[in-house]
Amino acid sequence: MTKKGFSTEVTNHQKLLKLLMHREGKLLGEIFRLQKEYGLQDNKEKIIKWIEDCLNSLEDREINRIDLRNVTIEFMQSLGEPLKFIEFYSKVKEVTKKYGLGDEWSQTIALMVIKGVVVPPVYNLAIEANLIDKKVIIKLNSTTTLEDISEAWNEIKKGKEEVFGKSKKEYFSKNFMNDFYLYIRSEYLKSTGLDDPTTPNKYKAKDEDILVDLLPALGEADEDILKKEINKLRQKRKRIKDKEKI
Repeated sequence: MTKKGFSTEVTNHQKLLKLLMHREGKLLGEIFRLQKEYGLQDNKEKIIKWIEDCLNSLEDREINRIDLRNVTIEFMQSLGEPLKFIEFYSKVKEVTKKYGLGDEWSQTIALMVIKGVVVPPVYNLAIEANLIDKKVIIKLNSTTTLEDISEAWNEIKKGKEEVFGKSKKEYFSKNFMNDFYLYIRSEYLKSTGLDDPTTPNKYKAKDEDILVDLLPALGEADEDILKKEINKLRQKRKRIKDKEKI
């Protein structure tokens, strides 16, 4: 959303029109060149008509909606070889880079070439859900704001679910962190042993020894209190082990 209250989609709609209407017509020429290269010249008139419609009426109009995935699949099949589509998309990205447009504009330019349909980007950032590497990549522009990210959040969440499935953020309480420290420290002492004050050797640590090492004040506690604390230590260790599947 821009400061004046227009959505990013409407703002990009006007931005694209401005680029296409530049007196030198370079972007429009690049699109027509790609259409000619891939035998898609019939789409040229559709783009010209879109420009004319925009110029004839400055009022808000319905923005095109199209199933990009189906269009992409159909175009890939028409090319015959996947490598040819990769080559095509590389050329589209060169055009967007040349005119200072973010990655989110690649789909817009590709659709204009393939179908002659004008669909400005909805967001001021690019969202890529990578199923192979298990990543959701968000590419920001120099003008992307926190508000832009909030506006795109539902789409980002959709990408996350596509890659990772539904998940919840894991929170750690102070008590959990204290218990986790007790677990790690006790496991460490069990593996290394404790110093034997009477010899240069170490001896195998029991739970009572570990507890006193962790909480020295318990060294003076009576037997009943010590037993209770040892049981607590064991319960905490089990909780951590079960929770973290260690």
